[in-house]
Amino acid sequence: MYNANGTNPVFAAVILDNNVGLRSFVQMENQSGTTAQPFAPFKNVDSVAINFVSEMQKGCWDMGYFAHDDELSLSNLRGSGNPFNNVDIGLLILHGVYGTSMDSTPGHPVKQMYFPIASGGSAQYLRMSEMTLGGSSPTNGLKWMALLACTSLFQQNWSSMQSQNVNPYNSNLHMILGTATDNAVDPLIGQFWADFMLGDPNAKPSARPPMKIRDAWYAAGRAAYQVGIANGAVGYINPTKFAVVADPNCTEDSLQTNSVPMGGMWHYDINQVFP
Repeated sequence: MYNANGTNPVFAAVILDNNVGLRSFVQMENQSGTTAQPFAPFKNVDSVAINFVSEMQKGCWDMGYFAHDDELSLSNLRGSGNPFNNVDIGLLILHGVYGTSMDSTPGHPVKQMYFPIASGGSAQYLRMSEMTLGGSSPTNGLKWMALLACTSLFQQNWSSMQSQNVNPYNSNLHMILGTATDNAVDPLIGQFWADFMLGDPNAKPSARPPMKIRDAWYAAGRAAYQVGIANGAVGYINPTKFAVVADPNCTEDSLQTNSVPMGGMWHYDINQVFP
């Protein structure tokens, strides 16, 4: 929740481009790259996570991993040994920024996304390229990963990564869900996402069928922000766009029916959820 400094922000240390010998700093969203960037304490993220878990458990899913604040470290997210790879579906909620200068990874100059991982009152950036999301086989372990973070799937930078074959996933991951813009973290997003994916055979006046994972992600954003506005919430980002990237064989996945990844260039999809 980035709240180790109370109401003051947590600052993320600057990072150098991985291109050895260049000694240039990575620029975050047109900042110089030489000044630590502030990240404000979060509100509602604990509710997003708890509501998501609770709703999935109603559908008879088991919780495989739960971590908050300093329990989640850089080492938890780097490489293939991260704990998310042992579950079927994951939700990670944190701050995010996109780079506006090249960052070699190494030998492949790309613009990419970065996530400040807090430890106490400070933070270090996780490069998206350092992640290796996906289970040990197409059917065992992580298939779908949601990154509820600002610009976690910023379109230009995602395209830059794909063009250099710099991917945050292995051949077994089906889909990543995220945002193409900044976004507000509404406490109901996780609950709605789970609810829409699961469906409700007992809904009145007629049963509500399960939605595709991609469609449920978009619908969750729209529904959560609509409820927030109705309840007087302010500060939503205009416009807010969610995005989904997926193996071309897995774009239509649902929790109940899904396909084995085929490889190749991933499909990018974007949808405005507010207003």
